[in-house]
Amino acid sequence: MKPTTKAEQLEAAIMEVMGKDRRMTIALGECMVCDATGVRRESFTSELSAKEYTIGGLCQTCQND
Repeated sequence: MKPTTKAEQLEAAIMEVMGKDRRMTIALGECMVCDATGVRRESFTSELSAKEYTIGGLCQTCQND
């Protein structure tokens, strides 16, 4: 999936806190929190959840938690 665009300063802050590049993690279909792999649009229970993934990189399970 394609990650949303964020300011470089925000991307840097996310990288510092999470230790991962948000854009690369989303592009690879991984989760920013639990390291799940194979995350695809079909993995989400709604279009809104799929869109949220492109913003924050959380899989459906982590969004639910």
